[in-house]
Amino acid sequence: MNRVRWLLHWSLVRLAGVFNRNPWTSYKLKLVPRADYDHDALTTSHNHSFLDDPDFRSAYERAVQAAGWDYGIYWRVHVLLWAARTALKVPGAFVECGTGRGFMGSAVCRHLAWSDRPFYLFDTFQPEMVTPDSSRRGHAHSPVYARGAQEVRRNFRDWPGVQLVVGTIPESLGDVNIEHVAFLHIDLNHPAPEAAALRHFWPKLSPGAMVVFDDYAYTGFEASYRSANQVAEELGFSIVSLPTGQGLAIK
Repeated sequence: MNRVRWLLHWSLVRLAGVFNRNPWTSYKLKLVPRADYDHDALTTSHNHSFLDDPDFRSAYERAVQAAGWDYGIYWRVHVLLWAARTALKVPGAFVECGTGRGFMGSAVCRHLAWSDRPFYLFDTFQPEMVTPDSSRRGHAHSPVYARGAQEVRRNFRDWPGVQLVVGTIPESLGDVNIEHVAFLHIDLNHPAPEAAALRHFWPKLSPGAMVVFDDYAYTGFEASYRSANQVAEELGFSIVSLPTGQGLAIK
């Protein structure tokens, strides 16, 4: 059996070499080790033992409960939970712009055993579709979006600090007076409200505050990437691009 495996391996290597030397195409074949993690457009063999962490599993299961299904975005949730956990030491409220049914917010609340610290969730909480490279808002009933604020309030009723701010951004940004922010999660799937949220909250961020952009480097969200970088340059900071498709900044 070992000899058969060696022959198969050797044959694949030779075939790839022959293909890569041909003059008819600029494409090349690359043999990579089998990945142990392959979800959400991220394929890697790097350590992902967080999947076996009971606290992570509990938080992720609560997120799935809120959404009604599993998005398969384990590493994105891992990054967000790390940022939220780090932000606990920073003074100020937690803020999420773009909550939907509450997938990410629920994971954070379960993971951090949320109590009465203010956690503001900004969203229309309506089933509207916003495409990443368009300024148009339609009303396609995408399962990503909530079907009303009451549904989301019921989901978060065990965490008294959570407050829903219902409306569009930037219009709803002035509906609550938030002086200091420790954690900001931006997941609006559209560059214009994302830019407005970032400009509004950046001066309110406490030193050491964490900012996570959900779709910053994700394929198909190039307009959001350009917009976030432009705002960051205006405000004098930079965003690190993560292989999960997220972006991360620290005040």
